[in-house]
Amino acid sequence: MSSPDPGLQQILLNTCENGSRVFAGGWRVSGARTSVAPPTVGTRVGAVALRFSADAEGPGCKGDFDVSAAVPGECQRLGMWVYLEPNANVSRVGFGMYDGEDESLMHLVEANWTGWKWVELDLRQPIPQAFPQAAKNKTLDQPVKTVHVVWFTRTGGPTSVIVDGLLAQTRMPAQDESAIKAEFLGAGAMEPGRPNLSIALTNFRPQAGTSEISYALRRDSAMFEPGNEASLLMGEVLAEGRTSHSVASRAVSLVPLEVAAELTPGAYLATVRVSSGGSEQTLHRHVFVMPPALQEVSADSRFGLNVSNIAYAPINRRLGVGWVRFENLKWPFVNREEGVYRYDGTVGPRINHDAILQEYAAHELNVTPYLFMTPPYRRAPDAPTDAKGSCYPPADLSTYGEFVFQTVARYGSRKHPADALLTQDKKSGLGLLTVCELWNEPNLNDPGWGHWVGTHEAYLDMFRIGAEAAKKADPDIKVTNGGYAGIIVDIIDRLRSYTYPDGKRPIDFVDILNVHHYCGQSPPELATVDTNVDRSGTKLGKRTYEQDLRELFRWRDKYAPGTPVWLTETGYDTHGNRAVGERNQAAWIPRDVMLALAAGMDKVILFREVGSSPHLYGSCGLISSSGALRPSWFTYATLIRQLDGVTEGIKLPLDDENVRVYAWKRGDQTILSAWAVKGRASVSLKLGACTITDSFGYSQQHASIESLDLSEFPIYISDIGDMSAVASLEHEARRLRAEDDARRDSLASRNAYLFDFGSMDAVGMVEVGDSRLCTPVVAADLWDEERGYGFQPRAALMDEIAGWVRDQLERDSTRINGDMHFRVKVKPGRYQLKIGSVAKSNNAKLFVRNTADGELVFDISRQGTLAEAPLRVTDEDQHLIFATNGYINIRWLTLIEEP
Repeated sequence: MSSPDPGLQQILLNTCENGSRVFAGGWRVSGARTSVAPPTVGTRVGAVALRFSADAEGPGCKGDFDVSAAVPGECQRLGMWVYLEPNANVSRVGFGMYDGEDESLMHLVEANWTGWKWVELDLRQPIPQAFPQAAKNKTLDQPVKTVHVVWFTRTGGPTSVIVDGLLAQTRMPAQDESAIKAEFLGAGAMEPGRPNLSIALTNFRPQAGTSEISYALRRDSAMFEPGNEASLLMGEVLAEGRTSHSVASRAVSLVPLEVAAELTPGAYLATVRVSSGGSEQTLHRHVFVMPPALQEVSADSRFGLNVSNIAYAPINRRLGVGWVRFENLKWPFVNREEGVYRYDGTVGPRINHDAILQEYAAHELNVTPYLFMTPPYRRAPDAPTDAKGSCYPPADLSTYGEFVFQTVARYGSRKHPADALLTQDKKSGLGLLTVCELWNEPNLNDPGWGHWVGTHEAYLDMFRIGAEAAKKADPDIKVTNGGYAGIIVDIIDRLRSYTYPDGKRPIDFVDILNVHHYCGQSPPELATVDTNVDRSGTKLGKRTYEQDLRELFRWRDKYAPGTPVWLTETGYDTHGNRAVGERNQAAWIPRDVMLALAAGMDKVILFREVGSSPHLYGSCGLISSSGALRPSWFTYATLIRQLDGVTEGIKLPLDDENVRVYAWKRGDQTILSAWAVKGRASVSLKLGACTITDSFGYSQQHASIESLDLSEFPIYISDIGDMSAVASLEHEARRLRAEDDARRDSLASRNAYLFDFGSMDAVGMVEVGDSRLCTPVVAADLWDEERGYGFQPRAALMDEIAGWVRDQLERDSTRINGDMHFRVKVKPGRYQLKIGSVAKSNNAKLFVRNTADGELVFDISRQGTLAEAPLRVTDEDQHLIFATNGYINIRWLTLIEEP
């Protein structure tokens, strides 16, 4: 970069490495994305260059990639290396920016070359507005707030530019000139081989300076994090070196680090110490080496990923998932007017579903779309007209059946006559879908953010319409309910308990049961709140994730035996108010998946493919928004390769609750997975000779193993020479499981009186061996001899519903006072009584009368009280009376028979 003014400071704004700050966008383009440029292109700065790509609607479309935040000081020049491929489809390329007055400016040059070219802009010259902005002054006002790489297309279709090394020259305010600032360059992810690592040195001094540099590269199976003791599981040093380097005044200089080691799949840590001007800096860079591609993936795979951008299909195939849950086969995207369906990208946001599904098939990725959102012309008159209105039910539920039929007819396996199809090309039976999901999270119905702003009953009515339409289109298609948010059996039970007029139930139309679960900021083994369901952030959970899974499969085995269960959303945010950071995401995701698989989950589909946005679940991506593979991509890839094809997993019983060891079966082979729930742990386990693979894919053979040192990152143990200790633990695990099943079966046979007060709709369940649905009670339910319960001598005062509480038992209640009581007819026996209630007046008491041992009295607080006690009923005609001396809200009441 030229510099007529020696007082200007050179700054490297963006190294354009894997993981650099880049936000993809554009105008009249889709699929805007970032990827590493092919090695044949070479580089100008660091280890790699970046390709910015999109798909243009036609000529004159714009790629617009934000590559730098505010430039310090008064920016005088910008420069970057730009590589144009012969098929780049670029007419002009250059810089866009927003200045200090938020005016959008743009400088372009003719894209009349191929290969590398240095493109530079002198900001002291007039710069045109990017588009007309009448209120702006058409002049650059410092500081430059953002810098963008922009280009325009020659024609429609794929378009891209390759960029490396964005630099600026700026007039800086006074700086600390005592040191030279060091910055790591080099790929975070690489193919096996020798790493290409370097650092950038920025000299803020008015004179040249020299830095002394030492560096080392070592294995890192626990993803070292400065200050985190749990990550201090450092491996052997593979390479190290020393060098010195001089940097010109106010300039940037690149220093390559000579690393002779050949790296195989796994995780590594590069550490560099830079000394200059009497100060020292220590830099760390994680290096992840790509796993080999699986030779094949199939519909039998138990692993998947939520996706939206077809550009990532190749890297998803490399990941090893067999399934992708496609987010954008939405009703408004294919049908915006009566009787016309288009799947070719000419509707709405111009998503070409034909091309997308064909591309996934070409990469051996099986697709399950969720079919949801209501087009504007199908909504009820009182539905919002903005985007939120798409989450409201259609005015006529039967129209959803039309959408499902047309979609499954096109992409299912059966051909249909032209007069049954509402597409112009009349295509059907394309064989691109075998599963379809009907809507998404229908139990989240908050008008502000829910995916189904309607009643659960309306969803279940529409679900049947959609399911029958799908089967009409393709009898072989597998239908799954819209994934329920949270593993909440009392909500899932509506599939069994809701009855259609002809006596059938929703579960009769479900081929695959579908749920979601998010553990928030907790390790999966300790999570008790699903933060997607309960967004208050304050409510304490009752059951753990594992207990919820156990209840779900008990329910499945009882009411829908043999039905596969899919977990189609789960994951962890790295940023925002549910952030766990990239290290925890990488450690916890494989554990989350393994807990679900061991419980019996047929498939687990992670949320999601790409994302760094701080809004809720917007940063769950295994790939960052800049296109960098996160550490979790590698830990998920390792999990897939280690457990692909397993049919059973069982938790081995160990004394240390901080240790988890699971035994997995793949044919006659046993694979172990093991980790510490928190921090570090060890377990004595004699295995003889075996192979141990860490979370990032590094495998090592061991002549004899007698104990395992564990971190929060799982390890996988295969080719086990001595199975005696494992076999003994497996036997004990099965005995304990059978014992627990027998205990629960015994509980399930007992009499129980279960009441949930306040609503006929939000009815909770209580575990009595199995999860049992409570009897709903509302204020108007007067005593009825035949029914055996009710209020007397008059109705209760009122019902209250706390809609923000997601626990079905806790969210609603019925208020009583001393003028009425609740009466229950109970068979003779010994019972355990539990009552959840809250006082609405001071010094309120709850009285339980007519027990065989006399009256029970409980003080009830305004914060809520769980009252519990054993009691006996000895008379066949005995009725228990629940009364108060003040005002209380009864939430729920259970009487469970004791043996």
